[in-house]
Amino acid sequence: MPPPDDPTRQPGRGATATPDDVWTIEDLAAYFKVTRRTIREWRETDPTFPRPLELPGRSVRWFRGDVVDWVATLRGEVAS
Repeated sequence: MPPPDDPTRQPGRGATATPDDVWTIEDLAAYFKVTRRTIREWRETDPTFPRPLELPGRSVRWFRGDVVDWVATLRGEVAS
């Protein structure tokens, strides 16, 4: 099983993820170990933060691959 900070692992599920998997705001908060409020602040204030997929009923989801690529950019790495 991948380590908890491995981007191939889905937050809270322990399963191997693919770039097309979608994460909720709760998943993002768990992945980054921050609050949902922090995720909302990043979304509102950081133009480089991945854009979510907006679903009916005000639900939003993020593609795992977009989040992993964003982290790699912040670290100055090229995502694989």
